[in-house]
Amino acid sequence: MTINAKKLTEVYVHKITLLSPDERFYLVPDAKNYALSDYGRLYHIPSNHKAKEIHNKQGDAYWIRFDGDAKEKVVGVGRLICITFFKGKDYILKSKPGCKKEFRWKVTDLYILKNSEQLEEWTRAVKSHRKPKLPKSQCGSKFKNRAEFVREDIITMYWNMRSRATNPHTKESKPRYAETTIEQAMVEHPELFEEWVTKNQYYYPGGLEVDKDLLAFGEKNIYDRRYMCLLPHHINDFFRETHSPLGYSVRKEEKKGVVIYTAPTSTGRIKCDSYAEALEIGRKHKADKIRNMIERETELGYMPKKLLKIMTEWADRCEQGLITMWEPSAQIKENLL
Repeated sequence: MTINAKKLTEVYVHKITLLSPDERFYLVPDAKNYALSDYGRLYHIPSNHKAKEIHNKQGDAYWIRFDGDAKEKVVGVGRLICITFFKGKDYILKSKPGCKKEFRWKVTDLYILKNSEQLEEWTRAVKSHRKPKLPKSQCGSKFKNRAEFVREDIITMYWNMRSRATNPHTKESKPRYAETTIEQAMVEHPELFEEWVTKNQYYYPGGLEVDKDLLAFGEKNIYDRRYMCLLPHHINDFFRETHSPLGYSVRKEEKKGVVIYTAPTSTGRIKCDSYAEALEIGRKHKADKIRNMIERETELGYMPKKLLKIMTEWADRCEQGLITMWEPSAQIKENLL
């Protein structure tokens, strides 16, 4: 069975030991104060404590209070998993024989039984030490549209980001980070970064990178959660400072004592009567690249709409000459205009 992660709300649970590096937590529908992991563990978010457990002949269960209820009530782990991951369906969930006790409620490994006949088949299979004869779609689940960050990935991302902001050797080898800094709170409390990633991640084929430029329009050279977002590599790479000395890939040529400026367009480079004209054409060309990128990403459907909206504003600002890091320096303008 397929679980669409876009329909779930992933949350970060502070300072706990994970059962496995890939354990992740999701809000329980209609119980906003509780998060259930894909290993069947329930945590009370405000207190950051595991919910009270019950283990008896009826199975494993937790005390939970749903929104609008005056008191807590006992709900079985299987039922909580159905509510959270299977749209509230009344499935009977059974673990695979021989699995470790702590992994018995791992969502992707559970048998999904839909009626009493299938439950009887599962029971016979356990007694006979064989696999139950069930449809393949009911012998485990898989997630789709889930950002594949596990804790090790996030830790690597954190230290790479921190190195760019604090390590002199990194700054020397990558001059574009020479003036880059980092929010002090994330230095003192790395778990804040992990919480931020969990809240802002989304699925994109090939993965995501930390960006500090997009939300601040290139005006804040700091890794700060207010200005950070997660972007695929090709977009993160695009929204960086230009390396063109004249700005926007404008070129200056001199032939027989006559200065000629050229600017890029979608059909090739064209000659311009002045640098100002070439700059205007160059700005529009880059803005159109952004708009084409937005159109493609909108069609793909992976990126959040709020990021696409910011990219649209980048395109408009770019065409108006308001993206400071892409504009030619004051010295260049003084020499050329």
